[in-house]
Amino acid sequence: MQQVLGGASIAGLFVMALSLGWALQTWRNKRRSAQYRAGKLAYRFCPNCSERLEKRMIEDREKLACPSCSFVFWNNPIMVGVALIPFGPDGKDGIVLVKRKYNPRKGKWALPGGFGEPNEHPEGTSKRESGEEVCLDIEIAYLLMVDSPPDANQTIVFYIAKPVTTLPAPGSEAEEARVFKLDELPEEIAFSTHAKAIALWKTWLSKPELIPPWLKIA
Repeated sequence: MQQVLGGASIAGLFVMALSLGWALQTWRNKRRSAQYRAGKLAYRFCPNCSERLEKRMIEDREKLACPSCSFVFWNNPIMVGVALIPFGPDGKDGIVLVKRKYNPRKGKWALPGGFGEPNEHPEGTSKRESGEEVCLDIEIAYLLMVDSPPDANQTIVFYIAKPVTTLPAPGSEAEEARVFKLDELPEEIAFSTHAKAIALWKTWLSKPELIPPWLKIA
């Protein structure tokens, strides 16, 4: 009887340990995710020599730096390229939006775009991401705006593409891709910066004289 109870007790402790381990890992993942979104995730050890990094004031800013070599973690913003793609012969029949397949903001509608590859110009990023997310080969017409979200260490460059007449299709990173009329947009756009870009485009359409000529690319 004692052996049975002892076995049951050991099994219970094992299950409890697994549960605690799972809960701890979930908390760590959420914490890391929140840090990444806010741009606060930092190195702890030098990627060059593995020495523990220390805080150092560099040009009146606190940075993580290696005491043994020249490495400094500058935590520069991540570059993002986004395309607003007008639809129709004159570009006034709507815009292309993608329904996000993954987090952040999974299931919400956004403009096609994403992180730049190494040495990639943000214009090239917006074109590549449009091909990957909505299966459209676009040409860039205007620089629309440059913005930084309040909750992420990013610099987002928005472009206006030349109008397309080919319907979009969801790529591997999209749940759905559609053309929306500007007066029938989804109730909630995934990111505030994307909503701001769409609002600016609507203003430009209603008042073309407001488009600064120096923003024209092609």
